[in-house]
Amino acid sequence: MSQLKELMQRYDRLLRQSIGDHAAVLQLVSEFRKSTLDLKNSPREINEELSSMINKMDKKRLDLLLIAASANPSPEYVENLCALLEMQDQTLPNEQIVDLLYVIRSPKAVPYLEKARLLKLPHDEYDEFAVKCLDALAVIDTTEGWAAVQAAAASSSPRIKEHAKELLGWRKLG
Repeated sequence: MSQLKELMQRYDRLLRQSIGDHAAVLQLVSEFRKSTLDLKNSPREINEELSSMINKMDKKRLDLLLIAASANPSPEYVENLCALLEMQDQTLPNEQIVDLLYVIRSPKAVPYLEKARLLKLPHDEYDEFAVKCLDALAVIDTTEGWAAVQAAAASSSPRIKEHAKELLGWRKLG
């Protein structure tokens, strides 16, 4: 069994035991994140686990994987992160996936971020998820990404429209 799998199993068990104790959960998540920094071959192992999530979803494991991936960002993850976004599953941690794509900044993510921007999440009445997608498209800084931001400037959502115009204004200043 890989070091990552062992670590995930151990922290999954500890987190389950700490349900209801917010401070303990935060401490465990912090410890898990730090522990993933010490793993050898962590991007490869993380990517293999992300790939397995596409075929057999385990949302608790996915949460831990995304924490590990955020501690060890790598372009290796882009294909699998985009496949997760493409599922258009409102119950997945889509915000964390977009956060990772923001950090990784791969042009391969542009069409997936553009499509994900249209996903309506039930808890997101202020379109913050779409704003995250626009931010990721802007930092990727490709012609296609900016075209998606430009298209969002015509959105019927005032928040999305305003943010897209703001990003386009910053681009002109840069």
